[in-house]
Amino acid sequence: MALYQYQCSECQETFEKFVSVEKRDQVQICPNGHLKGRRLFQSPAITQADRRKSFRQKMSKTRYKFFT
Repeated sequence: MALYQYQCSECQETFEKFVSVEKRDQVQICPNGHLKGRRLFQSPAITQADRRKSFRQKMSKTRYKFFT
């Protein structure tokens, strides 16, 4: 089971629900009792650290100094 986000097309309320993967695309009941909840598609939150900075920090802790 996974947590999915839905929005009711009748009252426009957004809600989250734990649903099995097989039933994730089925219409869900919103907290107000409407049978109009459709799943929302969202992109995952992805962050990327500055690789050069983390590499320099790791290399500065080694006994071999190749750069400053």
